[in-house]
Amino acid sequence: MSDIAEYYPPNPSGVPEDLTLPSGSYQSRVTLVLCSLLLFVLLYFAMVGGSAYLSYKLFSMTGNTKPRSVPATNFNNRTTSRPGSQILEKEEFWYIVGGIASGVLCLYLIKGFFKRRESDPSMMIEIQRKDQPRLFSFIDQICEDTGAPEPHKIFLTPEVNAAVFYHESLLSLVRKTPKNLLIGLGLVNRLNLSEFKAVLAHEFGHFSQNSMKLGTYVYTANRVVGDLVYGRDKLDGFIDTMKRVDIRVSIFFYAFSAVLWILRKFLELVFKAINFANFSLSRQMEFNADLVAVSVTGSDALIFALSKLDLASEALGQAAKDLNTAADHKLYTRDLFYHQTCALELLRRIRKNPNLGESPALPEDPTKTVAVFKAGDEGAPSMWATHPSNYDREQNAKEIYVRGEIDERSPWILFDDKAEVRERLTRRFYKIVYKLIKPALQDPAKVQEFIDNEHNEIMYDPRYQGMFDSRYIKPGNLEEIVQEAQDLASSKRAPEHSHETLFSEDLKNRMEKHRERLGEQQLLNGLQSGEYTLKGKDLKIREETIRLKDISKFLRKLDKELDEDYSELGKLDRLIIRTHLHMAYLSNRTAAEELRSRYEFHLKLQEILKQLIGQRDHVMSLLAAQSAKSQVSPAEFKEMVAALREARDTLETQLAVAAGMSLPALKNINQGESLSVFLLSEPLVPRISKSASSLDGETLGALLNQLGTVIDKCERLHFKSLGNILSLQEKIEREFKDPSQRPGSIPEKKPELVAEETGEVYEID
Repeated sequence: MSDIAEYYPPNPSGVPEDLTLPSGSYQSRVTLVLCSLLLFVLLYFAMVGGSAYLSYKLFSMTGNTKPRSVPATNFNNRTTSRPGSQILEKEEFWYIVGGIASGVLCLYLIKGFFKRRESDPSMMIEIQRKDQPRLFSFIDQICEDTGAPEPHKIFLTPEVNAAVFYHESLLSLVRKTPKNLLIGLGLVNRLNLSEFKAVLAHEFGHFSQNSMKLGTYVYTANRVVGDLVYGRDKLDGFIDTMKRVDIRVSIFFYAFSAVLWILRKFLELVFKAINFANFSLSRQMEFNADLVAVSVTGSDALIFALSKLDLASEALGQAAKDLNTAADHKLYTRDLFYHQTCALELLRRIRKNPNLGESPALPEDPTKTVAVFKAGDEGAPSMWATHPSNYDREQNAKEIYVRGEIDERSPWILFDDKAEVRERLTRRFYKIVYKLIKPALQDPAKVQEFIDNEHNEIMYDPRYQGMFDSRYIKPGNLEEIVQEAQDLASSKRAPEHSHETLFSEDLKNRMEKHRERLGEQQLLNGLQSGEYTLKGKDLKIREETIRLKDISKFLRKLDKELDEDYSELGKLDRLIIRTHLHMAYLSNRTAAEELRSRYEFHLKLQEILKQLIGQRDHVMSLLAAQSAKSQVSPAEFKEMVAALREARDTLETQLAVAAGMSLPALKNINQGESLSVFLLSEPLVPRISKSASSLDGETLGALLNQLGTVIDKCERLHFKSLGNILSLQEKIEREFKDPSQRPGSIPEKKPELVAEETGEVYEID
């Protein structure tokens, strides 16, 4: 082991010896999970054994059945067949049918154990001790300090993540499973050394938890039961096919299908019961692992790390989006994480907060701390429903407060040849995401220069008070506005407004309230749709306590407020366009025509984007709703086919509209190129048949991919177009106020204008 003391933040002093001992709640939940698993095992093997025995018993009876005696009067002299023989054949027929049905049921019950999951292409790469001795020594020291076993293998990934994982197999149920450690470089890139140590210590807290073995059993039980309840495979397809044949055959498959439906509903209850117990245990395991981290880093480092995760993920997502745009221009970086750092700075500029994502300073008094998360942090994505809220985790970590030293150095100091590591992960990113095997990687600074040029067009000046952030402009009929501006210019009326009056402090306050309403709407819609879960019975908004059942009522009130916002903003949009056209017609008619042309393009582009996003959201909501069900009805399947057909037809229609539009002058865009060609350069996917009886993933994926590609490019153009409009309006106002900035000759005499309200004649200064 290399000497790691220089790179290892010291452990805190004064840590209680019993800090990491499992609590009573932890132990009681372990017992609950054990009991639920035991009941499941007994029930499951009883069903498997019962169906197998019944199948065996029925088949064994087929050759041992004797014909029953019947009265002689029932004998038919005109046939060689005897009634006893007919009865025997009927009995044996039903024994065979019952034996087959029981055997298929047994096969259905056990198939989940042997079905292998298709793994997604992984962005992970394994690292060796000889290549990264410092990092391994750092991890060894954490294992020693936490009493956790060393990881079997260590993997790196580009993601913002750190996790314990193990390879799933049936043998993992009966033998000790080697646990692997996953380290996301997107996380490394955002944390300091103490925070990184805290995150790893948390994961090693899971390494040392004996209850993780329970997690293996629960996971396997969930996989088996989940496949039975929600999975559909060739067996289900065969049953569905046989239900459509002759009624004399299909009746048996309808009966078997009914038995399967009842069994699935019963197992669905079992599935929910197991997970209810396990969710409760998982929360206690998180609390306990947090305390393991506290024992070696103090109470603050882990909480500071938690506070950075969302922004780190957002920055990495923004970087990936930026690199996607760069890839369209054959620009590929050799360092994904360089762009994550740049994306973080972009997010800080957008949100006008230079300290966004930074940890707060600790008080000088070592017995005091600073609160990071607020009470009421109850809404969380469903995928994290097993985790406590960040607020609860902070309260748990600081119940017994331990001050630890914060080492602000970057965890990158633990990596040997970090440039090579970052490039390897970047290459893996391109291989998995873009299917590029050996792209010509370039200096990240050069690629970022292209990205910055893109952002400069869409970074709106703070003086706009956020009015144009993430919204469509709705000015109404553009031709009417143009005519109004021309009439005002012809009458030599002075513009009534300027930038200062259009974008006043009052607008800033209105936009802040508008953004708050949008955030509330997003949260409430997410809770209502199931995208978010409420970790508690009530939600507090605007000092009001809202129950889940009252969300619809509050949403109606919120929607009304937002409609009023949009109405007022639409009026302001109209006034802004009219004012700047008025100025341009008075000072520079060429600029006026350019502004008019840009608005025409922008409003048409907006409509294309709105139509496509509406179709995408409709399809995705149907997919989410139907994926959550154990079985899709014919009516629901028909609805999905209709939605996909409509989405594809809308895409075709909007591309036809785009074919009649030419791209304006924008950075990194070919001016004059057909908008349709820019949006989609490949043939449109074929239309799905109206009478389709099934949907394959390839067809669905191809349509959604094309729809997503066109939407992404429309959004890019939308923000660039609006940015250029705002820049042009700024130029028009400068030229109007200062004739010396106008193109061409400068008038010897300043034009005389008539003030609208007073009729007084004055000269422009």
